[in-house]
Amino acid sequence: MLIQPLRIGIYGVSGAGKSRLSKQLSHYAEVINSIDGSKAIAQVTPGGLTAFKKFDESQQKYYRQLSLDSLQEQFEREGKHLLVTGHYCFLKNASLEVVWTQNDAQFYDLIFLLQPTVEQLCIQVEKDKFRRRDTAPYILRQWMEVEEEGLSFACEKAGIPLVRLSGNQAVDKIERQVIEKIYFHAIAIYAKRIGEKHKNIVLCDCDGTLNRDDAFNLIANKTINNDAVTKIFKSYPEYCFNAFYEVSCLIQTNREELDSIINEGLKRLNMNTRMTAKLSELKERLNVYIVFISSGIPCAWKQAIQGVSEYSIIGGASFGRYGMIITNDVKEHLVKELVSYGCHVVAIGNGSNDLGMLIHSSNAIVVFAQKPKEQMLEKLKNAGKSFELLQLA
Repeated sequence: MLIQPLRIGIYGVSGAGKSRLSKQLSHYAEVINSIDGSKAIAQVTPGGLTAFKKFDESQQKYYRQLSLDSLQEQFEREGKHLLVTGHYCFLKNASLEVVWTQNDAQFYDLIFLLQPTVEQLCIQVEKDKFRRRDTAPYILRQWMEVEEEGLSFACEKAGIPLVRLSGNQAVDKIERQVIEKIYFHAIAIYAKRIGEKHKNIVLCDCDGTLNRDDAFNLIANKTINNDAVTKIFKSYPEYCFNAFYEVSCLIQTNREELDSIINEGLKRLNMNTRMTAKLSELKERLNVYIVFISSGIPCAWKQAIQGVSEYSIIGGASFGRYGMIITNDVKEHLVKELVSYGCHVVAIGNGSNDLGMLIHSSNAIVVFAQKPKEQMLEKLKNAGKSFELLQLA
């Protein structure tokens, strides 16, 4: 189950590419349920969509709510991100009918709006052999304007983040943007949840921090190896989303082989005794809630963490496995969100991927094995950040 699943809407006029994007994201079936909104309504309506279209407004509102109730049950039962395609308004009898309701406003956590150009939309509509639509450019332009303006107002009123996406891009590029927005918003909601419950929090990196080992090193083989991962990161000037995304795709591609060797690697993973002692001391002194945040394989560390009570572990290098990708920016975003809720945050990390988290924390602890990384310490000093050093045994 994901640490923070979301209910996500994919909106846009007919022909904007909602179904194409939904299908593209369906290969993350372990963490995303992609649902066609019309089919969801059809499933709860006697007679399906044909009957639904003949109902009056009050009857249609009833079955729309019934479909949302069904989707909410699925969301709670399966614990995955739920992605639903939908419309703010429909073209009906040469006019536009708004179908967005207050129930929709109370349902969604995040909404994406696909916005191709009118010219591109006309091309896509003409290619659709299954649904006949009026393709007059001025009608499509009006529809897109009402969809955008209405949805923008509705989302602002309901406090739902609305992310506009250019529909003229290749679907794999849109996929990247969607994935990044999903896990950033998931982190924000997660931060709100724990920030309202706990006032003293430890954010602790895993690989190279909990001990000298990287969990990935212990399971790497000829198919998924450090050379392949290192090559990806070195192709970028810094640790960034695109680099982590490519690593995520590498892991997703080799998922079956990864699963077959991961258990063997877990047997060799343990917490360093000095980290156990430090976390115990923080727990006793500050009564902290501990969040372990991994940019690698959190399930590996879940089995290795010992002597720690009341904690959660989040993250992962594979969106397809964990529903998020942890980057330096994500760690920084999490600590900033927690601090905004008045939390005292102790951040513990060992590398450049922890810099943002360390700089914006209330207290920073830099972990090292042989000797501290001078470049990293210099960046902390330049940011005016004091820190504690902790050498692993």
